[in-house]
Amino acid sequence: MHEEQCRLKPGNLIPDFHLASFDGKSIHPSDYRGSKNLIMVFAGDLAQMGPVQQFLAELTMHYAELVQENTEVLAIIQGPVQEADRVKRTRGLPFPVLADEDGHAHLMAGALSSDGGPAMAVYITDRFNEISAVYRTSHGDSIPAIDETFSQLRFIEIQCPE
Repeated sequence: MHEEQCRLKPGNLIPDFHLASFDGKSIHPSDYRGSKNLIMVFAGDLAQMGPVQQFLAELTMHYAELVQENTEVLAIIQGPVQEADRVKRTRGLPFPVLADEDGHAHLMAGALSSDGGPAMAVYITDRFNEISAVYRTSHGDSIPAIDETFSQLRFIEIQCPE
């Protein structure tokens, strides 16, 4: 399944896994279907979160603009709910930080390193959960700059203006 899921690419639908939030709610990407574009940030090894921290900080600084672009950010941490809650609180993140406790969402999204551990990945989807852009560090991709992220969102609006 790992190889098959790594083939997720623009034009595919993001898998509809469920993730736990700190308040005990279960959140699915489909919860936003029909209403919001998504920027899904899969965090890799929490001990080496430098690029993840930087990208999340940029998203935080521009969160009001993202909301105006009808976009929600979901940060997905592989680990327990308590760790996701700690990351949200200590980093002051305004968007949901979700726990992928068993690693299933990382697996389904292909956000895995060559040794099968979690790796950083960013998926940008339109409001129908169709993938517009994929960035996987395990595949040699760099994480998008904030201006590239906004360019993708503008492209989505051109393609799907309704």
